[in-house]
Amino acid sequence: MDLSHLTIHFLGDSITQYHAATSESTAFVGLFRSKYPEAVIHNYGVGGSCIAGCCVWNSEDMRERAKRMEPDADLIVVFGGTNDFHSMTPLGTPEERTPTTFRGGCNLLLDDLTARYPEAKIVICTPLHRFDETMPERDGRVRVAPLIEYVRILRETARNYRCDLIDLYELEEFRTECGVISPLTRDGLHPLDEGHAIIFAYMYDALKSI
Repeated sequence: MDLSHLTIHFLGDSITQYHAATSESTAFVGLFRSKYPEAVIHNYGVGGSCIAGCCVWNSEDMRERAKRMEPDADLIVVFGGTNDFHSMTPLGTPEERTPTTFRGGCNLLLDDLTARYPEAKIVICTPLHRFDETMPERDGRVRVAPLIEYVRILRETARNYRCDLIDLYELEEFRTECGVISPLTRDGLHPLDEGHAIIFAYMYDALKSI
């Protein structure tokens, strides 16, 4: 896929927003802008954002924010799920469309995106590894499931909606032992500039092959 002159929406959370990067230009969306100066690239990343509507920070979910994205898009990249894991969002059942479960939130978001942007290519990204992804509880709150279960649901959603998948969970560079902070991140989750460069390179190769 040639991105040179496309209109691209990146919909995500604080990682897309560039939290912990030196600047927006050194984060992965900024690197895409540098690589494709003729493309129209919108960054719809907001810190604390979940796919489902039950974030612990009461942040607006991605489905609601997506309704205010620019109406024209050739490519939409959805990068979320890590905050749903952190918020202990119930997993839900495959067919449901309940905004307070992860499967329901994924289905509702993709229903909306495919209806509003019928000609756009929609790409789903799985979350990165994080330092607490297998912890059974954190801060006194019991996990619903390990991060891999949320990753599997995003993989399933991509198959069900015939979307392309960029499996960032496959990036071994971010994998550490439980409780160990990756040197590519500031806090075990948010990538530093070097981490964003790795994300960009992986996304770039994946999008070129679509």
